[in-house]
Order: sequence, then structure tokens, then C-alpha cells
Amino acid sequence: MAISGNIRTMPFPDLMQWISMSRKTGTLVIKGQRFTKKILFTDGTVSAVTSNNPREHLGYYLVGWGYLSEAELQGFLERQRERRMMLGELLVQAGRMTRDDVTRVVQVKTEQTIFDLMLWDEGEFFFVDDNQPRREFQELALPVDHFIFEGARQADERRRMTDRIPDSQHVPRVARQLDLSKLE
Repeated sequence: MAISGNIRTMPFPDLMQWISMSRKTGTLVIKGQRFTKKILFTDGTVSAVTSNNPREHLGYYLVGWGYLSEAELQGFLERQRERRMMLGELLVQAGRMTRDDVTRVVQVKTEQTIFDLMLWDEGEFFFVDDNQPRREFQELALPVDHFIFEGARQADERRRMTDRIPDSQHVPRVARQLDLSKLE
């Protein structure tokens, strides 16, 4: 069964809860103003995400967390295309990461991609039953409840920060370098 709509009328947490409680297997696609995200479900749990936002790609996390340099990432991405393997699997085979490290980074990437969706007020979605990608991916089994509770908490925190800091003009900046010798 396919379902579609807009998260303006069916909020993202409600949509996630419906998929979870119905123990659905399939792909939820959400198209926002700038980015499109896909969440893959297996029996109502989150098994993977994809996004066309470069900040939500695995490589962004690997470079940001210091596992790879930008140049090394490009090399591994080329090998990935040649060998048609998952990036994480290549890194494990090359001895650059353990499977546990890859799983941890993929889980954080997945969580952050979904937590970002909690902040979306607008976006067209559709869910297609039993639709899974043809390529292999690092499959997870993350309960939806975790995303709903933690995502709501993070959304509340961001709204509170926005109330106190309405724009970048209100963000504190360093006025001058601190002279540590005068602190003694």
C-alpha cells in the first residue's frame, strides 16, 4: 500500500509512528524545499537513510571525525565506484576502520538525518511498501520511539535557542585575543 501527503498535514513524528506501529517494510521518501531524504524501514524499524544533502553523506562524517582526509575520501569513493562496494566495507578491508566504528558512524549519520526531519514544517512524502534499494547497505534496526522522543527534545532545544538567539547578529564573537599572561 502506498501512502502520500505533506508533513504539514501529517507531521513527521506521526508518520514515523504509523510506520512503526504498522510494522511496515518499505521506503519513506520526503521531498523538502532543498533536499530529498529516504528512510528505509524493515518491520517498522529504521534500517537505513539516504539524503542528497552533502552534510548527511557518510564521507562528510568520516572527514569531520578525522577518519579520512578529503583526498583519502575521494580515493575511497573512486574505489567504491570501481568495485561496487559499500564505502564502510572498503574502509574495513583497508584496515582504516573496524566494523564497530563504521556501524557507530552510520548510526549517528542516520540519527542526525532523521532528527533534522523533525524540524521540517513542509515537505511532500510518499511511502511505498516493500520497496528496498537494489544496492547493499549497512543495515541497522533502530526503533522509531528513539527518534520520536530524542527528536522532539532536540527540536524543543532548537526552538528555545532560536527564541533567545533570533539571528546570527546575536551570536557572541571574540572581540579580541585573550592575553593569558595577564590571568596569573
